[in-house]
Amino acid sequence: MEMNVQVVLFLIAVCICFLLSYVQTHQLAGCGTDHKVHRFLANVIRENRHRLFVKVPRLLNEAPCTTGPLFLDWILSFLNESQIEMIAQFLNPLINSAVIAAIFITVRRSPQIAPIAGWASLGLALTPQFYHAYSARNYGLSARPIGVLLFTLICINLVGPAELSWKWPHLVVPLMIGYLIWGFSTFTQQIFTFMSLIMGLLFKDWRMAFIWLGSVMVFIAVNPKYSVYYLKYTLLSIKTYATDLAAVFINKQRYSIWRDLVYDIWQRIFKNRKSGLMYAYGNAVLIVTLLNPLMLIAVSSWFIMRSSSNPAIGGWEKLTLSGFGIFMMTTFRMTRFLGEPERYVEIISPVAAVVGVYVLYYRFGMTVMLSLLGYCACADAAQIVLSGELARRLKKKDSGLAPIREVINVEFGPEPVRFCSNDEQVTKYFMTAPWEFARIWSAEQSFGGVRAREAFSEFPFIRQGPFETVLRQYRINACVLVRDNFDEIFHGSDDARRLKLLSESDQYRVYRIHW
Repeated sequence: MEMNVQVVLFLIAVCICFLLSYVQTHQLAGCGTDHKVHRFLANVIRENRHRLFVKVPRLLNEAPCTTGPLFLDWILSFLNESQIEMIAQFLNPLINSAVIAAIFITVRRSPQIAPIAGWASLGLALTPQFYHAYSARNYGLSARPIGVLLFTLICINLVGPAELSWKWPHLVVPLMIGYLIWGFSTFTQQIFTFMSLIMGLLFKDWRMAFIWLGSVMVFIAVNPKYSVYYLKYTLLSIKTYATDLAAVFINKQRYSIWRDLVYDIWQRIFKNRKSGLMYAYGNAVLIVTLLNPLMLIAVSSWFIMRSSSNPAIGGWEKLTLSGFGIFMMTTFRMTRFLGEPERYVEIISPVAAVVGVYVLYYRFGMTVMLSLLGYCACADAAQIVLSGELARRLKKKDSGLAPIREVINVEFGPEPVRFCSNDEQVTKYFMTAPWEFARIWSAEQSFGGVRAREAFSEFPFIRQGPFETVLRQYRINACVLVRDNFDEIFHGSDDARRLKLLSESDQYRVYRIHW
């Protein structure tokens, strides 16, 4: 009877997760610009006969392939547009459901914690952080959900009933999973690296570090040229991001995650309540506190309750504690270049859900657990509504850009187009077009003769001086000016005679440049 209850709970969890993920992805798919970059990469890989490259094709300024591994785009390169559209709709719901299935199967096979398998699945399915409206994984084409699944499988290999052994046959699966992590998700690579060190240094468990090292070696052996180039320039990009771009990309938009809580959020709410609340919605500490209660319960159980008396849950607790520790370390201003801190919690949430539900079930009882799951369900519903509102706002913004592509196509016909914009997001928006582009692809790259940091006034706006240099250097013949940045180029110079205004609106000016 108990087994049947757990299976029913699991099936309910999968249905809830798939439905919520699908509705949210359906709302947000196509919004923003990252999905267009994935389609651009799929197109150029297809043009390259499905071979990976080390320098990005169709970029006028030389750009190394960095910070975004190409395995997802390589798969997409074999599909047509309608198939890619279907992948965009179903990738996140299916991968999320697979994560829940992996957790359920693992817990069910662990006799000491098997009675909570269904409840852990339900707790994971209802975890509100998975449905955060700003999370890129909910916008369709993203390797982030794949990264969550792959890292969950690594963790399962460490703490599941068939714990990783040093015998060769047992090492093949985790090494291949690690190899896929290097090919799919940069952010998962980061937590994979940090967790390997923390698990070894704090808990004297070096098995994840061994998988990490072995998977790097497999990555280099299977993809020798691409992997070495990718790893080299990704490290350079992270270094440059820390020294140069974090100040422009992150710290200008949010001075301090912790200062937010005592000053900035309240000041913004006082000036504009809606704007202030949306700003608070993006604060990493509030995301974890309000949208991932199972993580907080799991971490609290370690410190307040001095760990569990059940040895079967001990490994899950150590992984959860390590992931939360990385989150805390990346909430400070000087370490925020390592990515959004809440994503370190998101990626370890499947493990934390098992610990959190175990603590609720055995220490606080069914009533408390059901009350918390009810809160999570309400938070999920609220975020689905918020996602719908956000999608309408983003699509309204995109509607101003949609006619510009046709204007440029009519003007140029079969003539090659070399495109750039003074707003990086606008350039990314048009990357599905069969044009050539000039844009800042990676942090270590110079642009217009200056370092990337000096090229931006504030992300995504490019300064006028570097922008005009790029127009001249690469003979850009089509450009879009976002008027909130600046709406004139070549003012007072002879090159102003080269401009032909194709269209303009309150937001944009579109020029053809004759060279």
